[in-house]
Amino acid sequence: YLWFENNKTGRISYSQLLRIVRESAKAGGVKKHVWPYLLRHTSLTNVEKAFGSKITDIHGNWVHSSNMRSRYVHLANSDQDKAIRKRYGLLTEKDDDDSRFLNPVACPRCMEDNSSDKKRCVKCGFILDNEIAQKIVAKENANTKGLQRKVSKKVDNLESLFAKQQELIAQQQQIINALMKKK
Repeated sequence: YLWFENNKTGRISYSQLLRIVRESAKAGGVKKHVWPYLLRHTSLTNVEKAFGSKITDIHGNWVHSSNMRSRYVHLANSDQDKAIRKRYGLLTEKDDDDSRFLNPVACPRCMEDNSSDKKRCVKCGFILDNEIAQKIVAKENANTKGLQRKVSKKVDNLESLFAKQQELIAQQQQIINALMKKK
């Protein structure tokens, strides 16, 4: 056994191990269902992604012809694509960082936990991505400046129209005064 306890047999029972794993997961904030072999599956999948099948066989303590890899290692098509891109140097560190998907992002407005790949809060729609927020602020600033220019032009037009109106009123007053003198 891999797990020992200071009792008569020196072994820890599966139920004790399961309790330890679940309590550890709960203390770590893991909300999904966990069990001891999930740790083995996850570890072997990560070793397969990083090092390939030969190292996985050694890490899993299997002979090369064993079918156990198909039971324990779970790779997706995206893992294959990522391995090819990494081999040819087309994978950036940002693309390679899978840990960002494991950590939820709390919305500053409503405190809802969102997966880290979300750009907006799923509950209130608040923008979580700083780049998008900066683009929106820049766009709003540009729109505001454009509106300010339009308003400034309109104010200038209104001022010139008001000046013309004052001139016309003055001319009308002169005409009225001239007509009144003739009578």
